[in-house]
Amino acid sequence: MTEIERTVPIFQGGSPTWGYLEKSVLDELIADALDEYLYKQVQLQPLSHLFNATYTDNSTFWNKTLEGKHHFQGMRVRLQGFHLTEWMPSSPGRYYTHEAQASREQAGYYRGSEMREYKPDGKRFMVFGGIGSVRLAANLSNNTYFLGASSTGITHQGIPVILQEQQYLQIIQIIKNHGGCFTNLVGTLQIFPPHRRLIQYPQKIEKYYLALKSVEVIRPSRNDELLATVSIAFQRRSGDIGDKGWSFCSFNQILACLITA
Repeated sequence: MTEIERTVPIFQGGSPTWGYLEKSVLDELIADALDEYLYKQVQLQPLSHLFNATYTDNSTFWNKTLEGKHHFQGMRVRLQGFHLTEWMPSSPGRYYTHEAQASREQAGYYRGSEMREYKPDGKRFMVFGGIGSVRLAANLSNNTYFLGASSTGITHQGIPVILQEQQYLQIIQIIKNHGGCFTNLVGTLQIFPPHRRLIQYPQKIEKYYLALKSVEVIRPSRNDELLATVSIAFQRRSGDIGDKGWSFCSFNQILACLITA
């Protein structure tokens, strides 16, 4: 299946617009945003020398997660052929749920006449479809750093990765210079306990991240292999919590590195 991100000449939301959001979806998006504080509480532990599974693509990893019977706390995993960048998905795994896939398909009916950006409803459907990434500062109190691993180079499709300072220093200059690096990764799967979430609601997908043990750099990522996205929400004047403006933006990661350096 061709990824929708690769079919639109300029993959972006364009000008901000208003759109109504169902409360159930709004709760999930807000909860995902607030859950980002959980990464700051992570304490990395020594790992064993055996691993239980190897993945070569995002979709297999997240589909196994959604099935709910393949992954477990402390499972040792190898990610083979993944781009490592400074951007991790803002709603990890949401992109692969049935609801998100249906939302992105619906968005395809709402493109502009020149197919260069989405109309108002299209932007809203894309945000509900799992579009959006986040870049987190390090937790210097315990020297942990936060990156994202994606087999496609599209950041919102990827897997959150947490690593220690020694590993971070090994790769960060490559990432700064090229936007990302193509790697093989080994680590253990960890999950955030549901009771520590700021908003409680029934989870459709477990909050997994990879606690990195080792990284093998194969080469710098190419510019055309990477795509980062940021979703945007803002309140209308009416004050109704569901009356939001929605949009998103995609950008070249090496350009973002140069701007923020």
